[in-house]
Amino acid sequence: MLDLRPLRHFINIVDLGSLSRAAEFAGIAQPALSHQVAALEAELGVRLLHRTPQGTTPTEAGRTLYRYARALLRQLDETRRAVRDADGVLSGQVSIGLSVTTAEILCVPLLAALRQAHPAIRPEITALPNRLVRELLVNGRLDIALLFDQPTVKGITAERLAAEEQYFIVAPAAARAAAMAPVPFAELGRHDLILPCRPHGIRVALETILLREGIGYTVAVEIDSPPSLLEAVGSGLGASVMPWAALHRHAASGRLSVHPFEGGLSREVMLCSSDASAPSDAADACRRLIQDVIRDLVAGGAWRGLRLL
Repeated sequence: MLDLRPLRHFINIVDLGSLSRAAEFAGIAQPALSHQVAALEAELGVRLLHRTPQGTTPTEAGRTLYRYARALLRQLDETRRAVRDADGVLSGQVSIGLSVTTAEILCVPLLAALRQAHPAIRPEITALPNRLVRELLVNGRLDIALLFDQPTVKGITAERLAAEEQYFIVAPAAARAAAMAPVPFAELGRHDLILPCRPHGIRVALETILLREGIGYTVAVEIDSPPSLLEAVGSGLGASVMPWAALHRHAASGRLSVHPFEGGLSREVMLCSSDASAPSDAADACRRLIQDVIRDLVAGGAWRGLRLL
């Protein structure tokens, strides 16, 4: 069989950003790894990597090789898996991308359901900001992802799944309305705001509304960590806007006063897959199970503010 180790090692170099770390990860000597890269560059007739004291990054040709190499190796792995699954037992690795906030409510129920329904499937869950999950999916490093307000993008197949309500949150002592009572958007102008950094989707949507309505506002703090943002709001440092998936534990403990907006504020949740290779049977099973688990969370009242489309 064709020796694909040089391609696997090249992918590791790009992922780890360092020849030395990639050599250590692969358990081979760094000179041997450098020789493999040099052989690849000689065979292709292009330079693949920039080497600097700060690390190793791919050239444009290297990024192209990286994308195709990942797709090739993924396809090979899926071929092996399909042959092994011919006896009817689904198995293998499926990489799933979730936003940090979605992972708060979906990750554990999904893993439990997968273990019960398909114990031979090995899920790999990546929880990152939405824009980074999208990037990984486009690059073929994820099989499936839940993305918000996903526009048409080459390399991604997207299915509209749900609309997720966003809530105004503030410490109970600073609340001006009863818990879960709707508030106008003008309420945002009456508090110091703690928001994620641009270009976070919620931040952009909020500022668009505030500017359109002529509502003055003050962003006192920017925090890109949802847990830290929730702690800051619960401590009385300001108000914010978040989905129920992120704040449900804090709301249950009484540390937050939670309010929907009058007229509503929501974003679309889309179930997306990479077009880098044909989906495996295991990936298809995970897609279906994600939908089933989300329906159960909504039906049981655990995922408040999520409306299935």
